[in-house]
Amino acid sequence: MNSPIEQQPSASSTFPIALSASVFAAVFLLVMLIAATVTFVQPKMYSGIARIKTEPERLPLELFQRQGQTGCDPYFLQTQSEIIRSKKILYPVIQRYNLCKRWATGGDKLPVEYVLHLLKRNLFVQRYRDTSLIEICVSDQDPVLAADLANEIARTFEVDRLSVKHEQTKKGLLTVQEELAAQLRKVNDAQEKVDKLRKDLNVPIFCTVKIDNLTLQQLESQLITARVELVGRETRLKELQKLPHNQSDARMDAIMSDYEVNYRMAQTRVTELEKQLDNLKKSKRLMDSAEMLPFRNAQREEESEAKLYEVLKQRLQQIVIERQVPRSPVELIDLAEPALTPVRPNWTLNLGLGAITGVVMGFGFALLTGFGVYLTRMKQPHQTRMPQ
Repeated sequence: MNSPIEQQPSASSTFPIALSASVFAAVFLLVMLIAATVTFVQPKMYSGIARIKTEPERLPLELFQRQGQTGCDPYFLQTQSEIIRSKKILYPVIQRYNLCKRWATGGDKLPVEYVLHLLKRNLFVQRYRDTSLIEICVSDQDPVLAADLANEIARTFEVDRLSVKHEQTKKGLLTVQEELAAQLRKVNDAQEKVDKLRKDLNVPIFCTVKIDNLTLQQLESQLITARVELVGRETRLKELQKLPHNQSDARMDAIMSDYEVNYRMAQTRVTELEKQLDNLKKSKRLMDSAEMLPFRNAQREEESEAKLYEVLKQRLQQIVIERQVPRSPVELIDLAEPALTPVRPNWTLNLGLGAITGVVMGFGFALLTGFGVYLTRMKQPHQTRMPQ
């Protein structure tokens, strides 16, 4: 009776597994060695970080300050970051530190455009967390130079912003002076118009003063007070006259004379106030008439032009003070200091990426190797061993 074919397991069946594991380990170690070598030979880069605070400029010609204005430019910080990276800020820094020669490997100086490209590549300007601060970070192989460049860029930006503000203030001063001269001409024209209408309409002198109800009420109140005082003095004088006294009593005569003087003064005061009140009432009636409408309009126009002239005059004084005592819109918060440890190369990051790459490549090469061995064995004839 024939027995079924028995296949004996061979030691060669475990060979693909061992080979795949060996390939995986070799590739992984090779990739890790390359990552460590590349990280080791890379130049060490140090960072210098300076922080500044910048504020938006207020319009130099803003005559009337608006209360409760809280609007802000959402692109302000981004705009300032681009200004910091501009040529007008970086060129002076390059010249001041002679970077064209300092960064040159040979004897010849590097082109300034190429040095600008290198500086921009190693310059990072960003908003510091959730604040209005701007962080200026410069990387270089020399930690002292990196800190100096960051600080110099911050100072150059501060000087530039201050000079821009000075120029804006200067232009604003010239503009306000021109506006003030033009407004003074308007005030003079308005005054000439009022004088001409006064002559044409025969406006009395006492009608040139603006009269309102409050002025009349105040004058009437003063008149009432003066009349009360007059009545009191008159009563005291009559009571004193009723008292018996000798003609030779000098002391009594002096008292009587003093009371008579006070009474006449109070009477004169009442008469003057009555006359003033009567004139003001006549003037108000005359000014309220239809024929005086052009004169009233001219007076209002003159007052309006005069008020605007005073506003411009105050604004001019304010601009002069701001120019004499300028306030910098940029404030240095933190100066950069030489770093003690490099920021690049990052050993943790590079070895981590090397490990991930080694695992992927090792697994891939192990699969390819195992698949190749499988194809090779499939081409060989099957060897079986029959029982004796």
